[in-house]
Amino acid sequence: MEAKSAIYSGSSMKGTLVPGDRVYLVAAAFSSLECGDIVSVVSDHSEYIHRVIAIDENCAVTMGDNNDFPDTAKLSAASCFLRLGHVETPAGTVRRVAQGKAGMNHFARLRAKRRIFNFLRLMWHKTEKIFIFRLPLTSFCSFADGSRVYYFGKIPILHRDSQGSVRYRKLWQKLFFVIGSEE
Repeated sequence: MEAKSAIYSGSSMKGTLVPGDRVYLVAAAFSSLECGDIVSVVSDHSEYIHRVIAIDENCAVTMGDNNDFPDTAKLSAASCFLRLGHVETPAGTVRRVAQGKAGMNHFARLRAKRRIFNFLRLMWHKTEKIFIFRLPLTSFCSFADGSRVYYFGKIPILHRDSQGSVRYRKLWQKLFFVIGSEE
């Protein structure tokens, strides 16, 4: 029986696998696959690890737990794939990963969390536009690389890097503060 190990990288299985995890894969017959199983699929140009979300006697549909849409390529008995056996963290501990029916329940919970997060993000962007008055931040500390940290009193509020990208310390602070004049 063919077995293989690989280091997982990427974000398509966020919530289930973490970049740096060592995944142990074992050969499996197409007929033994169940909805919820995690498989490593070898396609023409790449290899990826996704979850089987639908299956019938001829083909299986896969999708990453963190993706918005199922994969276009379908698995069949002729496809080259391996099923996830177990996962080892970078610290060397073995972590259980839900597969089969439990895997589909895990997948459904992750999808529900993603829908809630997307809704909250949409509401955040709509709410942010309502706040017309924001306190200008004029007190800052400059660094050698060209970045700056802006303060409200003695409290650091945001960081602007040398390319001009702004990152607030706390997300809610974006509603109340803006960079003031820089003289």
